[in-house]
Amino acid sequence: MDKSEAFKRNGFSHLRASFTYSMSGARYLLREQAARHEIWMVITASISFGVVRASFAEHLTLIALFILVVCVEAINTAGEAIVDHVSPEISEFAKRVKDLLSFAVFCTLLLFGGFTLSVLFSAQDLQLGMDMSRVLPVETPPSPNNLGHSDNRLA
Repeated sequence: MDKSEAFKRNGFSHLRASFTYSMSGARYLLREQAARHEIWMVITASISFGVVRASFAEHLTLIALFILVVCVEAINTAGEAIVDHVSPEISEFAKRVKDLLSFAVFCTLLLFGGFTLSVLFSAQDLQLGMDMSRVLPVETPPSPNNLGHSDNRLA
């Protein structure tokens, strides 16, 4: 099949071809060790979320952030392949591009990790029954039964 035939596809055959190309990309990405580490990362986080009984919305957010990490990892992998093809020798240009791609992955991993830790720590605070008012003092208004009287017989 030549290129012109591929572009003429429409309807269901176009969707099927797009899906096939996407799965090919996913298989390629899974050859990358970083992508496999990210899969273990989301499995571990999901199990932890189950243990602390995270909300449905928190689970959905975790999945959305994982998809974001995978997307940026795919862009990173594609970018590195292009740089390696265009500039096979070691160059400042290649280093700069790869560093920026790596930084993009790092930022998404920070988002994922920060969200995961915030859910786990907030769930731990609730489970331990921590009184956060001791950490952040909150003034409580006087109760109607005790308006500053030291004599409790009036209440």
